[in-house]
Amino acid sequence: MQQNIQIFFLIILGLSFGSFATMASYRLAKGGNFFSRSQCVNCHKKLGIFNLIPVFSYLFQKGKCSNCSQKISIRYPVIEIFTA
Repeated sequence: MQQNIQIFFLIILGLSFGSFATMASYRLAKGGNFFSRSQCVNCHKKLGIFNLIPVFSYLFQKGKCSNCSQKISIRYPVIEIFTA
């Protein structure tokens, strides 16, 4: 049982690291502010807490921005899954 809990937390940690790595690589490539809040690349709406849950928010939003319905790149959840 304890091993299952450890695996669960390692997966959560990997997903979180993947999300951070994706954000960092995008902002460094675009020259954006590293410490600003995340936003939609199309409509620039600041993302809420439920929009930032690795992989799950992508699935819940069906791969689209919750504000403008612009398609979100599949690269975000793919990187998160691979780091998990």
